[in-house]
Amino acid sequence: MFIMEPGMRIRHCLLAAALAVAACAAGGVRLTQQEIAPSYSPGEFAYAGAGRDMRVVVVGNPFGGDRAVFERAVTDAMQGRHWGQRTNFTTTPD
Repeated sequence: MFIMEPGMRIRHCLLAAALAVAACAAGGVRLTQQEIAPSYSPGEFAYAGAGRDMRVVVVGNPFGGDRAVFERAVTDAMQGRHWGQRTNFTTTPD
């Protein structure tokens, strides 16, 4: 049976902690969903977006490519994926 010296055990724990912190460092992919308020109603979305442009703010780019292409991919994926009246999701509203 292998018995680890106390100094080696501490080094292994520090290494594991450093790797965990490095995995959470900037540059990692983070997906979030945000609710404005619990009192938000479907009617508010319909009123704000019905037949108009709805501004989308894309923060960051986890893939490191062209930002405009990524933003377009995000808004394209959002089109038609909501309930209610037609809304145009865009990063550049009129």
